[in-house]
Amino acid sequence: MTWNLDARVRSAMISDSLDVLGVRNNAMSVNVKALRPHMRAVGLAATVHFVPDSQYDQKDPYGDGIDFLDTLKPGEVAVVATGGEALSAFWGELFSAAAKGRGGTGVVADGPLRDTEQIVGLDFPAFGYGTRPLDYKGRM
Repeated sequence: MTWNLDARVRSAMISDSLDVLGVRNNAMSVNVKALRPHMRAVGLAATVHFVPDSQYDQKDPYGDGIDFLDTLKPGEVAVVATGGEALSAFWGELFSAAAKGRGGTGVVADGPLRDTEQIVGLDFPAFGYGTRPLDYKGRM
């Protein structure tokens, strides 16, 4: 499925329409910001829940993250739920490149991102709580 992002439809209009339908509180946290003001992402949500955890498989430390990426379908936005944790960044340049290669349309995280200049260079829409260089291995 592909999405046509029409500049005439804005998030405020969608929010107002959802309010009319009784779906209130339908916007992301004000703490989540685009890496660049022009960034827009539209698509169905592909979700992953990310929690603090010091344990990891030493032979395959990124297996769970890669497994999530492997489920991403064309036209989907990766939505990373951390509960606002900032112990590390789950998403960076490599995940952005992989998601874009799979047809993903962006990422939204309620936590920090890493490799942000490289993500911008990939022209991959990314939204998060700011930046943090820390890898998630052994942290989350």
